[in-house]
Amino acid sequence: MPEFSAADLKRGSFLGLMIILPTLFFLELAFKTEFWTTGLYVFSSLFAVPSLLFKAAVTHVRNDPTPTGLLDDSKLPLYTILLPLHREAEIVPRLLDHMLKIDYPRSKLQIILLIEENDKITREAIKSSSYFSYFETVICPEGLPKTKPRALAIGQVYARGEFIVVFDAEDLPEPQQLRRAATIFAHASPRLGCVQASLAIYNRKDSWLARMFSYEYAVLFDVIIPGMARFSMPIPLGGTSNHLRRSALSAVQGWDPWNVTEDADLGLRLSRFGYETHYLSSTTFEEAPNEFLVWFQQRTRWFKGWMQTSIIHLGRAKRLGLKRSIWMRLSIALIATTSFVTSLYHPLLIILATGFIDLINHDLSGQLFREKGVWAMLILLLSHIAISFIMLARAAHHRSYRLRFSDFLLQLPYSLLKTAAAWFALFELMVAPSHWRKTPHGRARNFEVKSDGIKA
Repeated sequence: MPEFSAADLKRGSFLGLMIILPTLFFLELAFKTEFWTTGLYVFSSLFAVPSLLFKAAVTHVRNDPTPTGLLDDSKLPLYTILLPLHREAEIVPRLLDHMLKIDYPRSKLQIILLIEENDKITREAIKSSSYFSYFETVICPEGLPKTKPRALAIGQVYARGEFIVVFDAEDLPEPQQLRRAATIFAHASPRLGCVQASLAIYNRKDSWLARMFSYEYAVLFDVIIPGMARFSMPIPLGGTSNHLRRSALSAVQGWDPWNVTEDADLGLRLSRFGYETHYLSSTTFEEAPNEFLVWFQQRTRWFKGWMQTSIIHLGRAKRLGLKRSIWMRLSIALIATTSFVTSLYHPLLIILATGFIDLINHDLSGQLFREKGVWAMLILLLSHIAISFIMLARAAHHRSYRLRFSDFLLQLPYSLLKTAAAWFALFELMVAPSHWRKTPHGRARNFEVKSDGIKA
């Protein structure tokens, strides 16, 4: 299914679409005509309004309760854990130790370590572990692209489980997560293709970046994704803790090695082919980048992958997987673009809402459309801020995080950093679309991990 691969993207038209608003902005400054002003405000609203409505809808949905009456050992299916590792020697001992603490029968659990052929340090660290015999090791041969989804695609070939879950090297999943997921699958329709668990940050006290990152994850995995699941919307999967029915994974052709956000792409593809994704109220704790450069590189990769995914699911794949409702198509369009579009144009929305163009043009006479346009954008901006703060407060309450007043103030500089990463990702999409920026792990200085049953 090459229509769904990011191996050969036509990026020119996408670049043109992304620079429409900046172009209109500079034309307005240059020509100072009502025509360009109208276009600027209309296009800005087209980007801002759907995002606002989406956030407002998912915020007021309550989470599904954690499943009770978990399956006993005799009824549990064979489960495969895929662990892609690359230059992770320092973190291997903790990872292997934690994987063996998972509450699942050893006879029904296959754990595959996916190691790059030239990564001898990680291979030696695994061999030196006393737990080595409990794991299967698959060596991924040299080849292009050098990405996590390529390793997962190789691991899929060796997976024997009825269900497959992906964990990253730094992950600390709650012990009963696999048993909970298996229980959900056992009582669900065969069209349930995936169960996405929640992700949370264990080193949020390392730096202000890690703290902002932890709030971002809490909003996404404890507010937005549960809301999307309740509305039966397509769910862009997290990079880890997505529990997949192997037959569904095979039906949609697995992971795309060329997409640098293979998780989001896979989630949308599952939906296009009629599979459902549910939310699992079980947490996997992860490490957040606590250094700016590491954070920026990771965020650039995420934005670039979302851009790849939007090109595929909006501009391509016309032949396959389109027998879906109008609601589902609109949902895919919204989800595929919201994450990076809002970051690209966040500063421009502020400029329009404050009437900054009028100040530059020395025109404060309040022309009919211009005045209404400024007020409309100001209302949109304030509405976005309000709903974002509501989501933040709800997510913090769910995780028992103590919100500070400074946390609200830091949202603006944090969002501007995301804007910089989004524009750099757009540039990198043109010059190196499948380049994978590796995020180093094992740098956390503080750990904050809570057991199952977090505050609901």
